[in-house]
Amino acid sequence: MILSRIIHHLRSQNWTAVALEFLIVILGVVIGFQVTDWAARRADRASEATHLGYLVADLRADIAELDETMRFVQARSAALDAILVELTGEPTRLVYELPTGRIEFPTAPPSEAVSDDTVVYLATDIRTYDGNRFAYNTLLNTGDVQLLTDPEQARAIQAYYFEADTLRDMERIMMRFRDDMWRSIHRVGMSRQDRLSLTQFAEIVRGEPQLRAEIRDMWNITQQELGRLRSLRDHAEHVVARIEMSE
Repeated sequence: MILSRIIHHLRSQNWTAVALEFLIVILGVVIGFQVTDWAARRADRASEATHLGYLVADLRADIAELDETMRFVQARSAALDAILVELTGEPTRLVYELPTGRIEFPTAPPSEAVSDDTVVYLATDIRTYDGNRFAYNTLLNTGDVQLLTDPEQARAIQAYYFEADTLRDMERIMMRFRDDMWRSIHRVGMSRQDRLSLTQFAEIVRGEPQLRAEIRDMWNITQQELGRLRSLRDHAEHVVARIEMSE
C-alpha cells in the first residue's frame, strides 16, 4: 500500500508527499531494528540471570562439599599430627624457612574423630572434592559465557574453576602419597583396619624409616591441601557475593 501511494505521488509530482512516505518507511525500519535489538538484549539479560542463578546454586553446593571435605582432612591432619608427636615427643613443625620464602601452616583444630583405635585409618583416609560444574560447563559449551556483562565477575568465575582444577591435581598427588603409605603399612604386616593404639602403631613405625618419612610427607601435603580447600571456599563465597550484589 505504501509503494502504491509513493507511485501515485511520483506521477502527480507531489514531492512533499513522496518525501513523507519515504520518511515513514525509514522510521519504520529503524524502529523495527531497535525493537528487535531491545528484545534480543532483554533475552540475553534473562539468559545471563538464569546462568548466574544456576552458578550460585552450584557454588553453594560446592561450599557445603568443601566444608565436609575439610572436616575429613582435618581429622586426617589431627591423626598424622598425633602420630608425629608420639614419634618425636615434640610439636609438629609449622614454619619452614626456605630459600624461596617462608612457609607457615596454621595450627589444625583438634578433631574429636581421632581415637587410639582409629588413628591408622584416619591417617590414610582421603575424601576428595568433586565440585559442581554443570552451570559453568553449560556456559562454556553453549558459548553463553559471552553473555556475562561484568568482566571482573566473569574473571572471578573462571579463576574459581581454575583453582578447583588445581585442587583436584593436588588430590591426585595426595592419593599417590596415600598409596605409598598403604604399601609400607602392608609390608610390615599391618592393615589400616587394624585397631592399634597410637602407642602400638608408633612403636612399629619407629623401626621403619621409609614409613616414618611417608608419614611426615603425608602430614606436609595434608596441610597444603587444607590451605587450598580454605582458599577455594573463600573464593566461592566471594563469587557468590559478587553475583548476588549485581542482581
